[in-house]
Amino acid sequence: MTSKSVLIIGINSDIGGFLSKKYKADGWTVYGTYRTNYVPKNYYADFDIYCDLVSVDSVNNCVRELQKENFAWDLIINASGTMEPIGKFFEVSISEWESSFQINFLSSARLLHGIWNLKSKLDKPSVVFFAGGGTNSSFDCYSAYCISKIALIKITELLDSEYSECNFFCIGPGFVNTKIHKETLKAKKSSGLNYYKTTQFQKTLGTSLIDIYLHIQWCVDNGSQVSGRNLSTVHDSWRDKKGNLLEMMIKNSNFFKLRRVQQGINSDSE
Repeated sequence: MTSKSVLIIGINSDIGGFLSKKYKADGWTVYGTYRTNYVPKNYYADFDIYCDLVSVDSVNNCVRELQKENFAWDLIINASGTMEPIGKFFEVSISEWESSFQINFLSSARLLHGIWNLKSKLDKPSVVFFAGGGTNSSFDCYSAYCISKIALIKITELLDSEYSECNFFCIGPGFVNTKIHKETLKAKKSSGLNYYKTTQFQKTLGTSLIDIYLHIQWCVDNGSQVSGRNLSTVHDSWRDKKGNLLEMMIKNSNFFKLRRVQQGINSDSE
């Protein structure tokens, strides 16, 4: 039996590294991209490649290398991201702001676009994005990060609508105690109230990495019933054996999607 293949963008992140080892233990072939090659190797990959998500040339080169491998991917997980620049919009460098949007959104879209035709023809493949922080409220001092995540939520819905041969999910993992939060601690006052919130959060365990893995698997297992949605690992009842969450999504196509809903108006018809 041919093993399935997963591509993890940002495989040397804390989440990416954990997932790489988990999928390898489950018998998958693991591919990965990494952006910061000075970080100690904390992941497992059958094939990994440097990909600077700030650089279009680097992303295009990564696409060419993956095309040479000619692997049929069953799952793509985008685990790469940065919260920087941190500060109020007019007080941060617009060049750094653009680079953040490149890392968090545009380059992942370019990479997916470049290897789209390599997707598995045997089983229905899946693509997973992560979106957290500011998706349901203002996330002051993190505008580039926040807007990038909103873009990921919307492209999840758009791709799901345009391409029925693949499932697309956007997962909000909640607060995960990973090294990305060092960016907030380094920013201090520029992060506003988030410096204090982060120091308090780091005293807790936060969302476990195994819960993120299990949530991804739940999404993949439920396929088209869940595809196109923005889901929360912490707040959604995906563990409910009765299937109430799935039933709500089946009944309402707008459930867990970006919408402007007016009272008394069926938003399906808007």
